[in-house]
Amino acid sequence: MPVYLVFGDDDTAALDWLKQKKDAWIPSAWRAFNDHSVSARKVAVEEFSNLIQSYPMGSDYRVVVIYELEKSDAFRKKQLPELLGTLIPTTVVVLWFVPGPNDPKKLPLGAEWKEVLKHVELVKCKRAAQDLSPTIFSLLDSLGERRSSKAIVALDTLLKQGEAPLQILAAVANQVRLFWQIRTMMDEGKKGDEMAKTIGIHPYRITKGIQYSRNFKPTELPKFIDWLARADLSLKTGKQEPEHLLQLLMVRICQG
Repeated sequence: MPVYLVFGDDDTAALDWLKQKKDAWIPSAWRAFNDHSVSARKVAVEEFSNLIQSYPMGSDYRVVVIYELEKSDAFRKKQLPELLGTLIPTTVVVLWFVPGPNDPKKLPLGAEWKEVLKHVELVKCKRAAQDLSPTIFSLLDSLGERRSSKAIVALDTLLKQGEAPLQILAAVANQVRLFWQIRTMMDEGKKGDEMAKTIGIHPYRITKGIQYSRNFKPTELPKFIDWLARADLSLKTGKQEPEHLLQLLMVRICQG
């Protein structure tokens, strides 16, 4: 049974693993025909069944990534374990639980998965000790929500934990750049799956990014990118005190 269960709290490592696997499984010229990502909340049982039982085009494998399983009890607990038993050898299914628990015992999988898990390859993607603390996600979410007070609290926590200001700034810049990309494609009428393929990130991050990007005007985000570039130069040249500079940035991004 060609099934992988990807779990853990490091979505970057998980996405890198997935990209490397897809590059090995599917020729780039045939990627559009054989690379599928579906939400467990939205896909119909019949549609998913047809997808995993269809033979690939121009490739040895068809890859189907299914995410948001934790939000679909009926599909996860009843239909999916049975459907996985109908896989053909040329279909690879990736069960996506990232970000999620680092302990596989804490995944929302019940007794009905006992037999299935005997044939599933587990892929754990845990953040390395030297990575930014989980507080960075609170900071990035606060920026998306445009809640300056929450962002300042998260920033202060990160600095007290000893996180490097340049590393924090890089994470913020990547997030704002993602908002800009998503907002631009939203205005062009593109849908979530198309955005995910264009940007090269998992649909889960796109879904969240769309939600946050709606909180920004299209004209704001390029200005924020410029501010962040200037802040990066100031930090590297020591022209401004890092804590004050980062606090000012958080307020300006949240309040426009």
